[in-house]
Amino acid sequence: MIADEIYGGMVFETDTFVPAALLASHVPVLSVGGIAKQWLVPGWRVGWILIHDPLGVFEHVRTGLLALSTTILGANSVVQVSHVTVQSLGLFALTRVKQGALPHILRDTPTEFYAETNTKLKTHAEYLVSRLSHVPGLRCIAPRGAMYMMVGIELQQFKDIADDMCFALELLREQSLAVLPGQAFRMKNYIRLVTCAPLDVLIEACNRIEEFCRTHHI
Repeated sequence: MIADEIYGGMVFETDTFVPAALLASHVPVLSVGGIAKQWLVPGWRVGWILIHDPLGVFEHVRTGLLALSTTILGANSVVQVSHVTVQSLGLFALTRVKQGALPHILRDTPTEFYAETNTKLKTHAEYLVSRLSHVPGLRCIAPRGAMYMMVGIELQQFKDIADDMCFALELLREQSLAVLPGQAFRMKNYIRLVTCAPLDVLIEACNRIEEFCRTHHI
């Protein structure tokens, strides 16, 4: 089983995240995670794969993953773990230990950071739901974690919107507001909103979405 668990630490307080490895006592699990989401640094592109192998059948998989992780070019050494540089100085060798950012991120981030981030994301999500639920033609799915929100489009209530792609393109053209069509997630006639923007930006986004919907509503 390959489990994308990068949002595991970003559930709201009303829910509990259960890792796949706890549910699969006899099934090997590759749990994929990273720092892009919970630590809010998407551009750093650093992640990991945790191996849950209760029956010891992943020997070759483990070897292959290790080989793959050490042959990729362009590693972000500024962020990654500590490494040692040995410089020859005649009869002596000078060893320099270069500390990457990743050990500090995983070890030293205060627990308050995670709680405050989740609380802010929950507050933002609740605002979006409260605002957009009253916009004609939209149907909100309240998030229970992470930093996204799916909004359904009631096509029969719009006079000139064919699908979610059309909605997203016209919204961008008329209101300069970018949303992601749900087709990217096999959720046709939905759009995805990001909830991690500052609240004043989300308020402006809601204003533009509402104006757009009322313009195109039957």
